[in-house]
Amino acid sequence: AAKQEELARLRAEYEARRPELGGGFDWLLGPGLSPARLVPVATYRDCVPGLAARLAALGGELPAFYREARALSRRPAARRAACVTSPSSAPTPPPP
Repeated sequence: AAKQEELARLRAEYEARRPELGGGFDWLLGPGLSPARLVPVATYRDCVPGLAARLAALGGELPAFYREARALSRRPAARRAACVTSPSSAPTPPPP
């Protein structure tokens, strides 16, 4: 019940602000709004700082970053999450 109330509040707030936002978030907050629709956005928001820190530590070198991402993908889910959600706990993954 609390989730549904929060979704209703979010829908109402978005509808009130929709004119100033130009409807730019209809894809996310329009019809069909559900917790499942919000998960990827929350995941992205949580992961960006750690991933950005890792890319910066690699001097912006995308090939090295992609190699590390592939190596990281082979770790257990909990370890992957810890590495990408906390810049300070993002050690260099082992080489492939």
